Amino acid sequence: AAPLNMVVGIASSGRRDILSAILPQISKQTRQPDEVIVCVTSTTDIDQVSLSSLACPVRIIISERGLCRQRNEIVANAGNAGV
Repeated sequence: AAPLNMVVGIASSGRRDILSAILPQISKQTRQPDEVIVCVTSTTDIDQVSLSSLACPVRIIISERGLCRQRNEIVANAGNAGV
């Protein structure tokens, strides 16, 4: 069987400080995701420095504000994610 492709998706808007605190915590997980997709409404919503601690690829996508819209953008961009 093919290995499980695990993608972590995070939708955020206007919570730069919280997002900056959460992203480094992903590196502490036993099983690292194959990719992290962060959907924000503006490039100012994310601190690029907080991404540097991640050992996996990170993709930033921009979407209109709204949890459903942002979640759907993440799902649409998750490709062949199994989880």
